[in-house]
Amino acid sequence: MKKKKNCKETILDAAEDVVVESGAVHMTLDAVCSKAGVSKGGLLYHFPNKESLIDAMLLRLVERFETARSAASEKMREDPRRNIKAHVTTFLSRDKRMNKVCAAFVAAAAHNPNLISTAKRSRKKAFEKLVAPDMRWETAAVIALAVDGLWLTKLLGIAPFNAREQKAIIDELLKIANE
Repeated sequence: MKKKKNCKETILDAAEDVVVESGAVHMTLDAVCSKAGVSKGGLLYHFPNKESLIDAMLLRLVERFETARSAASEKMREDPRRNIKAHVTTFLSRDKRMNKVCAAFVAAAAHNPNLISTAKRSRKKAFEKLVAPDMRWETAAVIALAVDGLWLTKLLGIAPFNAREQKAIIDELLKIANE
């Protein structure tokens, strides 16, 4: 049996749809209400303003990334470096819808850098989980930044690497993570 979504999740899903269709800069509360099938009062009950809705959307994106990384980590054999390895391998499984939402927020952040403050705080906490006890934080940072750069160039459609080359880069990052 399919689990029924709560109103808050319905609103967030609708907001993502609006962002994918129109861009984050053009997302309006009225458009989200219409897409979600809720009244403006219902939306404002959960999200008192556009900024709180955007914060919740960004937080949910970060949580999705963290959930994917955590799930990948759990599937790996016990290893102090499995979190950084899972960060690398989850690059290959990022979902297209999530990428579209992220691309819209990247574009919106160019106009309003304050939009990403929630994501910035969450990413800092997430990075701390990537550093293995026997690993220099600089090594973890280089690996994480390489993955993020690879993802960002792919997200923006400017990646200079084909699928085989991306796989080779991922393999090299995993090799570095094992050193």
